[in-house]
Amino acid sequence: MQNYLHNLIARMPSKPLRIRIGGNGMDGSTYVRKLKPVLQVQDPSAYFNDIPVDFGAGFFELLNGMTDTVGAMQFTIGLSMRNIKGDFDKSLKNVVDLAKDAKKMLGGRLDSLLLGNEPDLYTTNGKRPSYGINTYIPEVDQTVAALTKADVLESGTPLLGGPTMGLLDVLNAGLEKHPYKYYTHENVEPYLSWNAPGMARAKALGVPVVFSEYNSVACGGTNISATFAMALWSIDVGLKAASLGFSAAFIHTREFGIQYNLFDPPAANSSRSMESGWRTGTPYYATLFLAEVTSPDGNIVVDLNLHDPSQTPNANASATVAGYAIYSAKDRGRQKLVFINYSDSDSQPFRIAANTTYKVEYRTLTAPSVRETKNVTWGGQTVGGYGNLVGEQVEPTMEWCRDSCVVNVPGPGAVLVTLGNSATLFRGNTTIAVPGESGTRTNRPCWPLGLVFLVAAGTTMLFS
Repeated sequence: MQNYLHNLIARMPSKPLRIRIGGNGMDGSTYVRKLKPVLQVQDPSAYFNDIPVDFGAGFFELLNGMTDTVGAMQFTIGLSMRNIKGDFDKSLKNVVDLAKDAKKMLGGRLDSLLLGNEPDLYTTNGKRPSYGINTYIPEVDQTVAALTKADVLESGTPLLGGPTMGLLDVLNAGLEKHPYKYYTHENVEPYLSWNAPGMARAKALGVPVVFSEYNSVACGGTNISATFAMALWSIDVGLKAASLGFSAAFIHTREFGIQYNLFDPPAANSSRSMESGWRTGTPYYATLFLAEVTSPDGNIVVDLNLHDPSQTPNANASATVAGYAIYSAKDRGRQKLVFINYSDSDSQPFRIAANTTYKVEYRTLTAPSVRETKNVTWGGQTVGGYGNLVGEQVEPTMEWCRDSCVVNVPGPGAVLVTLGNSATLFRGNTTIAVPGESGTRTNRPCWPLGLVFLVAAGTTMLFS
């Protein structure tokens, strides 16, 4: 697991890798401060999409230990609104204890606290009767007051976030008065844009909107979730979200065996976590790609609208290409281009106009077909059985481009292009430890993967 995380961190200069620990499992779990094991499953026969556990302060030691090993990370911790039963103040004590210990033990590694997971579905899923915005907002008021009294929240420092409900609705219901940092939880173009009025309102209020969870098919995926098509789609979604005004996006992964997972250990328990045989999901290659898209000073992403529906009716329904321009958020300078080709066989040329830049360098993500699940390469490398990158990293292709140039994207594939000297592509080996091999380093023992994913039933990694 160290290698999987460090591969991403090494490609994100001056930025932490952000991980959200939340989802149904976290929302149904209970923080037990003095619990000796890191976690204990409450009900071994629980529904696989919702596995509540008890977890203790050792969980934060685990997160700190992994960060000390692999590099800078920050964490979003889910606070449950689902377990509120009977006396609200008594139930809220557990939420406050969790928030206090998260802030104390993680310190600057605590990015945010997410208040409730999909509270709009509490009633539908039989968790809390007659629950909606009119219930949620007063509970937010009480929770904010309790967290402020406990010195978890500080004036002028947004740390709290939520929920899934319609963004404009919750803002109008009174949420805008609170120091919220993140607001939403949806999925892509149709479901990215359905909240457009709320996003416009949030922008006017200066509130960042974070896409807190996305992957292919909800609640575990299907047979399409592990295909190369989903790697391309995950890149497309992340960049489209940025172009629509989301300030960041989390890509979702879960406990062992879920089809859209970024990676899985050789076995469901931690007994073989140090062995070879880790499974790499195709969406992980999307995270490697997106990690290299980011820049230290942040980015502005623009959809090039290569299939403009206003010019070609129904074009997006059959679009096989996409393109994005990446600008520096600091000086608005052009830095990178991303071209995506969903075609299963045909190479696609993309022409870069004259006077855009004097040269380009680019790296390619590709696979034999959109249905491929294993033979995927990024810059000539694939991910091995320890999460290590295998094969020689291919040097980026360089083209002189003052009088225009053409970048050919294989079908299927995606290309990340740098313009001039405005940005560079990552070069180097990011393996931390492979048992039995020399020339690698390890500072601390590997933490078992199951500990992190089981408590979450919805762990997410963020690129911003």
